Amino acid sequence: MLKGYLETRGIYKETILISPITGHTFSIERLIECIEKIGKEESFLHVLNILPFRNDTKLLINYLSGIGEGYLRKIAL
Repeated sequence: MLKGYLETRGIYKETILISPITGHTFSIERLIECIEKIGKEESFLHVLNILPFRNDTKLLINYLSGIGEGYLRKIAL
């Protein structure tokens, strides 16, 4: 579901994100797996749908980069 949503906006699983806080890199695929693992896929999709920049791929990638590391850390703990 989430993967398909992002692909319709031009963001594919091969896309690499860079955390603006730490500079760590991670893939969209890893972020999607993390969100699915904690069971927040539906909630995450609702958030993406209300964002004013949901149709701007560059801003959406920046948003995902910023929040992605938080989700990845949540799984690591």
